[in-house]
Amino acid sequence: MTSAQLDAMIEQAARGRPFVCGTPLGTKPSYFIYGDVCTERDLVVGKPFSGPLADLLASVFMTIKAQPEECYVTYLVKAHYPQGTLTEKEIEDSWLPIVRHEYVLSGCKNVVAVGKIARLYAGHVQVRPAELPTPYRPGILSRVVSAWRNLTA
Repeated sequence: MTSAQLDAMIEQAARGRPFVCGTPLGTKPSYFIYGDVCTERDLVVGKPFSGPLADLLASVFMTIKAQPEECYVTYLVKAHYPQGTLTEKEIEDSWLPIVRHEYVLSGCKNVVAVGKIARLYAGHVQVRPAELPTPYRPGILSRVVSAWRNLTA
C-alpha cells in the first residue's frame, strides 16, 4: 500500500470531514505515537498534537526518553467528531485498519498510545493487516532453493 492509497482510505473513513494525517518528526522514526481523536485546532494547523497537546507530546517524549525526531505522531481517528457521535464500531471498522497500515508504512518498531481510546486499541495497532503481503526477499528464496537442490541431488 502506498501513502496515496492510505490517504484515499482516510478520505473514505472521514466521510467528507476534514482530517489530519500522521507526521514523521524525523527521517527514521522508531516510535509510533498516536492519540485518540484529532482536535479542531489540529485541523486548523494541519498537524497532529498542536496547540496545548504539544505540551502533552513533549511530556510523552520525556517519559519514553526519545527525541522528537525519533517519533511519528498521528491519531487513531484522524477526523474531528462532535463529542459522543463516534461509535466503537466506526473506530474498529473504519479507523483501526488505517492506523495499522500507517504503522507498517511508518517503519516504527514501538507503539505509544496516548489517551483513553488509543490505549484501548494499543494491542491491535501492531497487528499486521492481512492485506499487506509479507516482504519479498529474493536472497532468502535463492538460498532455500539452493539448499533444496543440494538435499535432493
